Amino acid sequence: MIVRIWKGVALEHNAQLFLRHFADTILPMFQETKGFLGFTVLERKERDRVKFVILTRWDTYDAIRAAAGILPDKAVLKAEGRAFLEEADDYVSHYIVAMEEKL
Repeated sequence: MIVRIWKGVALEHNAQLFLRHFADTILPMFQETKGFLGFTVLERKERDRVKFVILTRWDTYDAIRAAAGILPDKAVLKAEGRAFLEEADDYVSHYIVAMEEKL
């Protein structure tokens, strides 16, 4: 399994708007892709900002390319989603899961 990691920061009053954009726009595109295994959204509030880490799980790099395009390291974030963010990674990181425990 491959985990794709992206990070962004929103002002507190935009945090829920960004999450709605992710749920309504980005997530359906991923869910329609064969090989998408799920996601986790992490958030941490720091003063008036909310930091996000989004982890998506994929079975192969081909599945990632099917969702992200020919540049799989490029973040999949459209202008309307970026408008809710103060900071946004332009690129993602990919990690192969070497060990995992499921309870």
